[in-house]
Amino acid sequence: MEMLDELKALQRSRKDGMPFSSLIEFEDWADSVLPFLSYHQPYETEFNQAVTGATVTYRMEDYQDSSTCMNNAIGILNKAVKKMELDSRLQEIPQVGFEDLLHPAIVASSLNLYVNGHLRESVLNSITAIFDLIRQRTGVMEDGDRLIGQVFSINDPVLILSELKSESGQNDQKGFMQIYKGAYQGIRNPKAHTLNHDLNEMKAAQYLVFASMLARRIDEASNA
Repeated sequence: MEMLDELKALQRSRKDGMPFSSLIEFEDWADSVLPFLSYHQPYETEFNQAVTGATVTYRMEDYQDSSTCMNNAIGILNKAVKKMELDSRLQEIPQVGFEDLLHPAIVASSLNLYVNGHLRESVLNSITAIFDLIRQRTGVMEDGDRLIGQVFSINDPVLILSELKSESGQNDQKGFMQIYKGAYQGIRNPKAHTLNHDLNEMKAAQYLVFASMLARRIDEASNA
């Protein structure tokens, strides 16, 4: 947590213009940030590239490109902070044996509830997370049947799960349209409308893995 706090203290906000008053100030800041990024090599590489770009273009008096590179470096640090925060939260969740099968959206919405014994809420949230994911991906603000019918329509889809020119692809699209609708009607609605449930740890875990498969199909879908 101490490392995260130190990294947060170095965060900056992007600006339309030059985010640092001088190249020296930027380089001093970059020298302070860089050691903290060694835990995640891709961020370290991106950050080094942004710093090099900012330095070279500044010395060439190309201040517009230099400010862009500096802002990119700020953005990389901000992403690193968010990743470290997420990693820290995940480390606090006890290992339950199936978390590697879960989609990140289901981990965020449901795993902690599951671990703490709130089985109904974990399953309810997992299906709610699916529909939030669809809305975020498409910008369609409907819900339930109307959302699924609009997004996965055969004739005018927003998201395409398979190649719709083939019968097999159309069957995949139609079939999963019904599965998403069924998940809403058969899982989400009953869990939302009553506190009674028949869940145990095994059954709730199976629901979360099922929701993760639905989330993965959304990730893999292509835009129409």
